Amino acid sequence: MKRFFLLFTIALLWYYPMEAQHQKPVKPHSPRYEQRRGKPGHHGGPVMNERMFKEKYQRLIQKKWQFVQERLRLSPREARELKPVMEAYDKAMMKLVIRKRKILRRLKKNNPQPLSAAQAAGEMDKLLAIEKEMHRVKMKYYSQIQRILPPRKALELIGLEDAWRHRLMQYRRKHRQKPGQPDRPHILKERQ
Repeated sequence: MKRFFLLFTIALLWYYPMEAQHQKPVKPHSPRYEQRRGKPGHHGGPVMNERMFKEKYQRLIQKKWQFVQERLRLSPREARELKPVMEAYDKAMMKLVIRKRKILRRLKKNNPQPLSAAQAAGEMDKLLAIEKEMHRVKMKYYSQIQRILPPRKALELIGLEDAWRHRLMQYRRKHRQKPGQPDRPHILKERQ
């Protein structure tokens, strides 16, 4: 009996290390990933040019509009009048967000070189000016929205902006792409 346990133990010790080294075959990356690999600024995600950004942004705006229509249950007249206002609002806000991101990225990139007090104050003034402009744009378009929608729906629309942003952030956290992973299907791509 002792021999049996000894042989069994030796067989297990011999088998387990071999099993631990067994690996599944690695799927090759897509050709697009291989073309991007090693390029400056590449972190495993898709390289975004201006055309791709505009297409993705248009799909995002369409999804947002569908989200707003579903949640507010807009009548055809309300939807017809509200859509151009919402599109203009989104365009104006996106321009400001892009300007703000450029400043923040530039500051992050120049992080090893500390800014002088005058430079820091200048950058802060630029960011505050953008924030003021964003507030002005919101006030302008919200006043237009109040003329189109009844007060309850107009108020609900303001809350839907935050709900939409929260929904997108949840999706991004859930489907975060790690560096080196192949591209994943995106929320904005139509499902077949």
